[in-house]
Amino acid sequence: MLNQLFPRPFALALALGTASLFPLPLPCARQTEAARQALPASARAHPPPEQLYEIVRVVDGDTIHVRRKGEVVKLRLESVDTEEKIAGFEQQSPTKPSTVFGEECALWAQKFFADLAEPGQPARVGLFFPDAVEHRDAFGRLLCHVVLPDGSDFDLMLVELGKSPYFNKYGNSLWRHEAFAAAQKRAREQKLGIWSPET
Repeated sequence: MLNQLFPRPFALALALGTASLFPLPLPCARQTEAARQALPASARAHPPPEQLYEIVRVVDGDTIHVRRKGEVVKLRLESVDTEEKIAGFEQQSPTKPSTVFGEECALWAQKFFADLAEPGQPARVGLFFPDAVEHRDAFGRLLCHVVLPDGSDFDLMLVELGKSPYFNKYGNSLWRHEAFAAAQKRAREQKLGIWSPET
């Protein structure tokens, strides 16, 4: 049954227990704040956003749904590309396989944004378009940067923490190429996240 739901070697890992598959603890609100404060000033590069949008769903590290102008809008974060989470069905893309770290990153992002929310309220974030023009990808997702209420750039934070490489397949950042390149260099030197031999 597991082999039908999960591609190998994930079926074996699940058979042995999810505790061994996902051993890392999820961050609490204090750890989330600590993660933001540990970032260099370059990650807190925006003024606090004037308009905040309710987060409806955190799909994974680089895909988020928000409520905007009365509609749910799917966001695809620019300049990042986190690994794919384990979806529970046969892998569709041989070039972008699901990974344990992708699942871990998705869980981390979900908890990160949940910790941003005020009690009884949804988390809210701002949006930033580097060239002041809204673009969508082939799947209809709105391409943007997510800006936290304190002005931190979440896209840049993902690279700084080693959750994602600086994804410039479609070109360098129109906003801050040097900042993304430097963040990736620091993450690699510190062997964080995807750059860790253990990962």
